[in-house]
Amino acid sequence: MRKIFAITFILIVLICLNNFSQEAQINKEEILKNYDLGLEEFNKLNDLVAINYFSNAIEACRMLEKTQGLPSDLKIIYEKSLEYRARSNFNLGQNSKVEEDFIELLKINPNYTIDISKVSKSFADLFFNIKDSHMGVLTIKTQPEGCQVFVNDKLFDVTPLVGRELFEGSYKITVKSEGYFPYEEVVYISPSSPVQRNLILKQNSRNCIILTKPDDVEIYIDDIFAGKASLTASPVLLDKIKNSGISIDSETGVLEIKYLEIGEHRLKYRKDCYEPFEAKVTINLLEGENPPLIFETIELDKGVGELNIESEISGNLFINNEFSGQLPKKIEICSGTKEIRVDFGQKGEWIKKIEVKKGDVFKFKAKPIPSLLYLGISNPGKFLNVEKDFEKGLFSIFSGIENYNLKFINKDEAEGFLRDNGTSFDNLWEFLDKISERDYINFIGKLRTKYNFDLLVIGYLPGKEPQKNAKIGLFTSYQKEFDKKDINLYLNIREDEFWKKIDKPAEVFSRYTGFDLIDGLNPNGPVVLTIEKDSPADKAGIRIFDCIVSVDDKKVKDSKEFKNYISISEKEAVKISFEREGIQKTVDVRLSERPVFLSFNREDILYSKMLADLQWGARGNPELKDVYAVYSAICFIHFNNPGKAMEILKDLEAGKKYTINDGTINYLKGIALKRLGMNQEARNAFEVALKDKDAYFINSDEIKLEPLILYELEEIK
Repeated sequence: MRKIFAITFILIVLICLNNFSQEAQINKEEILKNYDLGLEEFNKLNDLVAINYFSNAIEACRMLEKTQGLPSDLKIIYEKSLEYRARSNFNLGQNSKVEEDFIELLKINPNYTIDISKVSKSFADLFFNIKDSHMGVLTIKTQPEGCQVFVNDKLFDVTPLVGRELFEGSYKITVKSEGYFPYEEVVYISPSSPVQRNLILKQNSRNCIILTKPDDVEIYIDDIFAGKASLTASPVLLDKIKNSGISIDSETGVLEIKYLEIGEHRLKYRKDCYEPFEAKVTINLLEGENPPLIFETIELDKGVGELNIESEISGNLFINNEFSGQLPKKIEICSGTKEIRVDFGQKGEWIKKIEVKKGDVFKFKAKPIPSLLYLGISNPGKFLNVEKDFEKGLFSIFSGIENYNLKFINKDEAEGFLRDNGTSFDNLWEFLDKISERDYINFIGKLRTKYNFDLLVIGYLPGKEPQKNAKIGLFTSYQKEFDKKDINLYLNIREDEFWKKIDKPAEVFSRYTGFDLIDGLNPNGPVVLTIEKDSPADKAGIRIFDCIVSVDDKKVKDSKEFKNYISISEKEAVKISFEREGIQKTVDVRLSERPVFLSFNREDILYSKMLADLQWGARGNPELKDVYAVYSAICFIHFNNPGKAMEILKDLEAGKKYTINDGTINYLKGIALKRLGMNQEARNAFEVALKDKDAYFINSDEIKLEPLILYELEEIK
C-alpha cells in the first residue's frame, strides 16, 4: 500500500512539474502567435475559436505580469487581446463576459479607450457605460510643483495631476519631493465623488553653499564625502552668493550642498598640504522662504611636516602609493592622512599610516614585516544583518595587531577578481575548500601577484546559526591542506559587545586526552601507541597497546573518528571503552585543553604566528604570554631580525609549561646570536640548551633539539 502511495505521489509531482515547465516556457513569441491567430479567426467571424486564442494570450500575459512584469509591447498585446475577446463575446451575445473583460482592461489601464470608428455604436456605448460606472477621478496639486506621485508604491505621474482616472477602489497615495517630508494618504476612488488634494509639502532640509580658500578642498559632511569646492561655480550659483551680500574673489572655491537635512552636522575640510579643519553647523528652517544657507569662507592654513625614514637594507619609499625615492630618505611631507610604504622587494614591505600636522617630525626605522590582506566575507547574502556586525568585529581584532601590514581591497574590485577566477563571495569558502591543491596555489598566487601579501583573511558565515558559528579563514600559498585554517568565533549580538572573543579554535587549542593512536593493529579499533605521563588518559588508567572500542557508547572505527569526536565534544569528561588482553573496560576521562600549533621548522611559520597573534589580541590569555613570545621570536628570526628576537628571548624563562622549555629558548637564543655574528655567545647558549635532554624544537614537532644543536656547534667551530 505504501509503495502504491509513493508511486502515485511521484506521478503527481512529475505532472505538476511538467505543467509548471510548460507554463514557464510560454514566451513572447507564443503570446504574439496566439494574438495573431485570434485576430485571423476574428476577421473570419470564427468568434469561438478567436476567444480561445485570445484567452491563451491573456493567460500568458497574466502569468508573466505576476512573475516577471510585462514589457510595454506585451502590455499593449494584453490590452488588445482583452478588447478583441470582448468584441467576440459581444458578437455571441455574452454581455456579462464582455463586462468582465472591460473591467479587467480598465484596471490595468484606466486611460484605455476604443476606436469608435471600428466598432458598432452599441458596443461603444456598452464600453463607455461600464467605464463611467467604475472609474473615478484623482486631482493632486502641490507646492512646490513637480512632486512625484506614487499610487500603491508605483510611480504614477508628477504634479500637477489633474482629472486622472483610476478604477474604483482604495489606493495608497504617496507624494514625494527631494528636500521635503513625504505626504501619504489612503483614498477611495469612486465614480460619484472625485478626489482632489491641494498640498503644501513641508521642507525637511535646506540648500547650503560652502566657501573655501584655497579651492579644491574636499568637504565631508558627517564623515561622508560631499564634493570639492571648485573655482568653476555656475553663474546661477554665483548670483545666489552675490545677492546674499557676500563677496568672494577668484581664488575662492565654491560647493553647493543640496537638501541638507535640518539638525546638527559635522563638516570636515581636507586638502593635501593644508591643515584639516572641522566645524559643527546647525540647519534651521525659516518661516516662509528658505534661501540657500551660505557658510563663512574657511581659509585653510598651509601645513607640512618632516619624514625621516631609514633602514638597514635598501627599499623604495611610497607615500600614498606615489614613489618618493629610495631609503634612507628625509623629505617634507604635506599634512593630512598618509600611508607610508617601503617596498623591500621579495623580502616584504613596511607600512605605516600617519596623520601629519604642521610642524610634525616623524622618524622611523623601516624593516620588512609580513602583510595581512582582508578580502571580505564569504556567504554573506542571507545574513546581511550579521555580516555588518561580523566585519566590525574583525576590524576590531585587526586593529590590535601591530606586527603586520594590514591591507584591504575595495569590495567591488574584490568581486571582480573573484568573478574573473570562477567564484564569488557567495561560494568562496566552499570554492577554496573543494579545488585541487594546484588550483588553490594558482588562485592564491594570482591574488598575491596583484596585491603582494603574506597571509589572506576571509570571513565566513555558515548556513545555520551564523551568529554562533562564524569563522575567520587564514590562507597562505604554501600547502592547501596544512595552511587553510578556520577559527570559530563567538558572536554576541548585543550592540555594545561585538566580537570580543575568539572561541577556542581547534587550531589553537585542542581537547586533550594525552595519548596517540595508530590504526590497523587491531580490527576492533585504533590502538594506543604513546601516552603522556600525568595526562587525563594516564590518570584514568589507559595504557599503551589498549584498543579503543568506543567513546560515549559510540563505536570508534579509527583514530580520525576518535579525534573528531573529542575535538567537538563540549563535555568535561567522556566515557572511553577499551580492550586489554581480551577484557573490555570503561573509564571516565576528564578532557583538558592544550595549545596546538603548526610546525615551525617549515616555511609557513608565519601562519602559526598569525594564529597566536589573533588569539592573544582577542582573548588576552596571560597564561600563554610566554608561548606567544617564543612564536614571535621565531618569526623575527625568520624575517632576518635576530636583534628583535633577542630582546624577546633574553629574559624569558618558560620552565616546562605548555611543552616549551628552557632548552627551546636557549636554542633560539643561539640561532639569533649566531645570525648577529656573536659566535661565542651563540656557542654558550647552544651548550646550555644541550643539557636539556628532553627539549624539543617546539611543542608538537617531535623534533629533538640535540642533533640540531650539534649541527649548529659544528658550523661555528
